[in-house]
Amino acid sequence: SPLSRQHERDADALGLTLVARACRDPSKAIRAHEQLAAIEASQSDFPDVNHPFATHPPILDRLDALRTQLPTAMEMYEQSGCTPIKYALKRAGLGSLYGDAD
Repeated sequence: SPLSRQHERDADALGLTLVARACRDPSKAIRAHEQLAAIEASQSDFPDVNHPFATHPPILDRLDALRTQLPTAMEMYEQSGCTPIKYALKRAGLGSLYGDAD
């Protein structure tokens, strides 16, 4: 229903904020949704997400919304004070906990 689709949009926005505050790179949410969109596009028998009874917005709409929200989330991420934490984890050999390869 349209109401539950709005809840999903709100959840996506909140998730992006929580990811940034948790010292995780919010741009990875974009990559995850891009992968999901590619999977959906590759499945010809995938149900019509634009159907009136769909509980989730179309993935491409969600992806567009996340891209719009990303600059704010990235600013929050960069100002979150995570750099010392990430540096300490890297020094301890635990940088991979935050998805950092370097």
